[in-house]
Amino acid sequence: MLANGDKAERYSSRIEEVTDEYLIIAMPMSKGYPVFLSLGDNLHVRIVDNGTAYQFTCTLVSKKLHPLPVWVVTRPREIIKVQQRSFVRVRTALPVEISIFDNETAQFSNSFQACSRDLSGGGIQLVSKEALDLGMKVQLAFELPEAGLIVVNGEVVRIEKPHHDRDIFWIGIKFLDLAERERSKIIRYIFKKQLEDRRKGL
Repeated sequence: MLANGDKAERYSSRIEEVTDEYLIIAMPMSKGYPVFLSLGDNLHVRIVDNGTAYQFTCTLVSKKLHPLPVWVVTRPREIIKVQQRSFVRVRTALPVEISIFDNETAQFSNSFQACSRDLSGGGIQLVSKEALDLGMKVQLAFELPEAGLIVVNGEVVRIEKPHHDRDIFWIGIKFLDLAERERSKIIRYIFKKQLEDRRKGL
């Protein structure tokens, strides 16, 4: 988020370089044009790394256009770890392909099909005829309407057997190292699904 006087807007950027005194960040763009910010203005920055969010404040000290358009900002004196709220979860039935990590070959193999029971930006619950062990590493592949294929690694964190007389398992999987771009696709899908469910009175 960039603070510019009384006006604050949110933009995306990335860190290009770190020096002893400064951070070099990609110049944010809005509708194809560089974002205007005056030297001396403060920036409120939020970074997400492996699912953990950090925030800090810094000051714009200079701009460079070559070889890449960047902003030079002060290194933060204090970085705060943000306690993130739980992701919103929505019921949805999507076909999911699961591949199990093989420790001997260090590859994902032994694929099988399951169906999602619910989905959030942080994980997924599956309905499966196959049982998995807690702590098991897996790779998931599923298609989101209008967003395309999502492929993500995960860890089994919860297993339930809702019906004692049937070999059906509810498997909770936490996403690992999910790129924020992919997480945003999932969250957009969830919000849209919530709106559709409300319209249907669900």
